Amino acid sequence: MIDYLRPFFFHGDKRSRSERRELLSLAKKGDLTSAYHLAKRAYADDDIELAQKYFKKVCKGPSEHWFKASLYLGTIEFNKNQFAAAEFFWRQAADSGEPTSMFNLGILYKQNGDIPSAMHWFERAWLKGHPRAKKAFENLKSIPAPQFNLSPRDAELLAAKWMVYWGYFDAEATPIGPDGGIDVRASGALAQVKYRNVKTSRSEINEFHGSAEGAGKDELFFSLSGYTQNAIQRANEKSIALFIFGADGTPRALNATAKKVAGTLI
Repeated sequence: MIDYLRPFFFHGDKRSRSERRELLSLAKKGDLTSAYHLAKRAYADDDIELAQKYFKKVCKGPSEHWFKASLYLGTIEFNKNQFAAAEFFWRQAADSGEPTSMFNLGILYKQNGDIPSAMHWFERAWLKGHPRAKKAFENLKSIPAPQFNLSPRDAELLAAKWMVYWGYFDAEATPIGPDGGIDVRASGALAQVKYRNVKTSRSEINEFHGSAEGAGKDELFFSLSGYTQNAIQRANEKSIALFIFGADGTPRALNATAKKVAGTLI
């Protein structure tokens, strides 16, 4: 679509419309400062395609705003689950000294289970003054220790430890025996754990949701072998956080709800 025909340029009051079109005109003439501010406005208005187009122009520079544009591009790619591209853009911004990109790299590596790299970038962001980086760095020191060759009961206990780490401070595994479909309980969340060599099905997601629904709590599901596509779809519909255990027992966030539980970007 031709830029000036986008709805982005036609909504809002007369002054806002005029400012956007002026930015577009200047950006098309090669003014990278205008291109950056145009892209920021498009991003805030959720016109991601337009934002991405002009952030990329800014990144090609030279521009004083290139590292901020790279930060935005990394976030756009992350939100599309294009993690390698997100890492590329955040890394080039972080290498230039941009602290939010450093923090975001820490989040990315933490979610991928690369704790040494996560600590490295959280520490660098902290030293640069990022407001959340110090706490994130210190929290990694209390991260649950890796555990191998888990039994199903071990997995329930480990899931509870991870939930405590994520902020559900009273999380406890339910006693062995009938549990009504709930393996871990906390005042703010309920969880089920399937530690076996079979993918979790849609019907199992439905059964768990049926047990947890109405409690007004976050719903978390842990699986060793992953989930069927129908199970993932159903969990997304019901905002159930899905995690997959790694070989060392570290849970990896699978969907957007789980990423919010495990740590979010700013």
